[in-house]
Formats: sequence, C-alpha cells, structure tokens
Amino acid sequence: MLPGLSGLSICQKLRLEKIVTPLLLLTAKCDVEDKIKGLECGADDYLTKPFSFGELVARVHALIRRYSFNDSEILTLDTLHVNLLKRIVKRGDTPIELTTKEFDILVYMLSNKDSIITHTMLQEKVWGISEVTSSNIINVFIHHLRKKVDIEGEKPLIKTIRGSGYKICSL
Repeated sequence: MLPGLSGLSICQKLRLEKIVTPLLLLTAKCDVEDKIKGLECGADDYLTKPFSFGELVARVHALIRRYSFNDSEILTLDTLHVNLLKRIVKRGDTPIELTTKEFDILVYMLSNKDSIITHTMLQEKVWGISEVTSSNIINVFIHHLRKKVDIEGEKPLIKTIRGSGYKICSL
C-alpha cells in the first residue's frame, strides 16, 4: 500500500538489480496467497499487521544473523574491503569513515569494478532518477571518496576516465 510502486514491485526490482540486502515485508495483507507472493518476489521474511514490536525485532535480528556470515556481503578489491551489511569500509587495517552517498558510490563502483561508470549511471543509481544533480556534485563526491579510499602507501584504485567517467580497478 505504498504510494507509487507496490512493496512487491520494489522487492522484485531490488532482486533483479542483484541487491541482496535482507528484506522483511511488513504488510496488512495476511492471506496465505499474499505471503507466498511476497516470498516468491524475493522477500526473506513476511510479517503481517498488527504485529508485536518484540517479534519484529526478533525477526530483524534473525535476518542479520542469517546474512552476516555471507561472503557475498563483502566486496573486495586489492586491500579495500567493504562489508555491505555492517557498512564497514577498510583499506588494509585502516577503517574508513564514509558518508551515505560516498558509501553508495563506492558500493556501486565495486559492484561494477573494471567498468567505466558515467555521471549518468551514478545519478540514476545513487541519487535516483528523480533527483537532479549537477556533474560538479558528482565530481566533488568522487574527489572526497578518492581522498579517503586512495590512502598514502596504498595503490590508487579510483581512476578518472577523461570524457567518460570513472573506474575502480587494481591495475
């Protein structure tokens, strides 16, 4: 009952985009057929209203336990490690503090490593198609991200591809 897309559509879209974040559907639809549809669309759990707050917390903890040991939740390149569930970024043993947008940019780039990432791609995937951003804002975020990720003593990973965009690679 969301405005715009339905929860099932959002769930399907996330799974089609290979986003593996655990999903719990919290809904008023309580028929068995609705639960089946929700789980078949890619949800990991399904909870109907009215619900106990304690049950919701327990289900979220179960999802975290279930997914915290999944290696696909950790993206790596050279000495850079990104834990998607815990939102922890490290270069070697050095923790890196990132803003939400910087983290999203880094994850998108790592998910597409060795590929050229254009400003348009970043705008659509990180800012969302409805948000209009100037290419200068994207350049500023990449600049800040590069200063944090490409630390002294480590091989630079984020490359500017003149006239095209950016690439993250270990070459």
